[in-house]
Amino acid sequence: MLVILLTYMYSPQWAIIWSIIVLIGVTLFIPGQRMGIPKIIKGLALTAKILIPIATSCATAGIIVGVMSLTGLGNQLSYWIIAVAHGNLLYGLLFTAFVSVILGMGIPTLGAYVVLATIGAPALQQLGAPLIGAHLFIFYFACLSAITPPVALACFVGAGLAGSDPWKTGWTAVRLGIIKFIIPFMFVFRPGCLLQADLATNLFHMTELLLLIIPVSVLTQKGFWLVRCTWWEMALFAGAIIAIFPTELWTFPVAVGLETLGVVLHVIRFRKLTGKKQAEVAASAA
Repeated sequence: MLVILLTYMYSPQWAIIWSIIVLIGVTLFIPGQRMGIPKIIKGLALTAKILIPIATSCATAGIIVGVMSLTGLGNQLSYWIIAVAHGNLLYGLLFTAFVSVILGMGIPTLGAYVVLATIGAPALQQLGAPLIGAHLFIFYFACLSAITPPVALACFVGAGLAGSDPWKTGWTAVRLGIIKFIIPFMFVFRPGCLLQADLATNLFHMTELLLLIIPVSVLTQKGFWLVRCTWWEMALFAGAIIAIFPTELWTFPVAVGLETLGVVLHVIRFRKLTGKKQAEVAASAA
């Protein structure tokens, strides 16, 4: 019902109100699930309890955005990006990513993108970022504000529903989603990831992006892949991640070699442990 009403351009507030009314009406026809006055009051109380951290986060984000508006920081953003970067594209991207996350905390993703696209994207282009890469970089980080503390509205909502600690949920989301903080930089430094180069370059850059999946997954899962990784396997995966980012061509074989070595050592150790366990099970069965 909620999705249908939103599709028909109802405001979110009215869509939620009508969905709740329909939900209460539907439960009247389900034995054992009827929502009487006590259940409705209990549900409203639980909802208010869940919304406390979310409302606090929204209020904090509003203060941040208000300060940016009153101080004129938004209008000077383009100047600050270039000034902070000192001609270095990486510094400009880091500063823009920070501002994108901050703006994304207080206003919808589309609004944050519109503000930064008109102010920040031209500055990134002056520093050498490709047009599409600069815009997707801003949009991506504006979306990531949903899982980035201190606001992390998506995490706080999920924590409220699950009854978990909001802060732990937020930082866990950052750890598990760390690859999402890396991909936007690939959009800028590896335009082939967006199919903005010739065929060979596109394939090369996409391969580099795929090479990030295994090592980043291992490091974000607290060193666990098939089994718990040893320190030297994690060192190899970390080295592969570092070697992928420089634009020099010679670093690519280094990254491939480090990751391949880490994967081979890990798989060999996994097979040995699996064989050992199978032998122990067979011996105990005999």
